[in-house]
Amino acid sequence: EWLRHKRDPNKPFFLKLHFKAPHGGFEYALRYESYLADVTIPEPENLWKPGNHGSLATRGSNDELVRYIGSSVSPRHVSRNYAAAIRKKNPDLTDEQVTREAYQTYLKKYLRCVKGVDDNVKRVVDYLKAEGLFDDTVIFYTGDQGFYLGEHDYIDKRWPYDESMRMPFIVRYPKSVKVGRSDAIVENIDYAPTMLDFAG
Repeated sequence: EWLRHKRDPNKPFFLKLHFKAPHGGFEYALRYESYLADVTIPEPENLWKPGNHGSLATRGSNDELVRYIGSSVSPRHVSRNYAAAIRKKNPDLTDEQVTREAYQTYLKKYLRCVKGVDDNVKRVVDYLKAEGLFDDTVIFYTGDQGFYLGEHDYIDKRWPYDESMRMPFIVRYPKSVKVGRSDAIVENIDYAPTMLDFAG
């Protein structure tokens, strides 16, 4: 609506487009209900072998805090886990079975949710292409943090390990941004000055 009818086509524009998804329970549009329904998503190896991470403060001297700190796909965490709803429906499942089913449920809800983001970003890109603006528009795509998708048996973002610390950050502008990866360390404090540099 804004791109089509409200921006001045004779002036440069700035559009900041935010999506709440993915957050919380990963609510997605009904049109995605069958997306990935027949797919088994590979589990991260460290779902089963979280490794020796955490400190005395988060694990306890004999791992007595592991059931209370963080979140989990498996029934490990006593209250913040994805397995509880699965176990409630199928109380006879083993911990391994309930964890495997919980992981599939968790990932599919997440991926259905982000599919909505992808589809709507595509709508903007399609508009820019149709209007001849695509190659003359700087596009930044980012998020506010990484996220655990079962790694270390976590379903959250609050632990400072690699998966959570790495934020997605993609910039597209063929006139001056080369295709490829950069090893630069970027933080969200860099976004505004970078955008202002592009704007001159």
